[in-house]
Amino acid sequence: MSSKKKIPAKVRATVLRRDGAFRCVYCIFGRTSRNGQPYRATCDHVRPEARGGATVENNLVKCCQRCNDDKHVMPLHLWVRMLEEDTGLDPDETTLRTYQQMFANEET
Repeated sequence: MSSKKKIPAKVRATVLRRDGAFRCVYCIFGRTSRNGQPYRATCDHVRPEARGGATVENNLVKCCQRCNDDKHVMPLHLWVRMLEEDTGLDPDETTLRTYQQMFANEET
């Protein structure tokens, strides 16, 4: 059994509503999972719980299951680099500045 705590329903609903314009905050379009399952919205800890991240709205983002699975416990700056290599997406400077402002406490 996993020791990972479930995100409270109210917090999850708030995050999904806040980030509603995106299918996925990370890859934008929402990718099919590695096992072929269709897009599914999830909430991800930007700073993973395993690295001291809290289950609070300002540390959670809406993302697709594949990005959530692939990021796992990776720090944000490494994840963005890996995502760029995997998808060919080129996160623009505005996006990166937005991430930095939203998640100023993320480790470097």
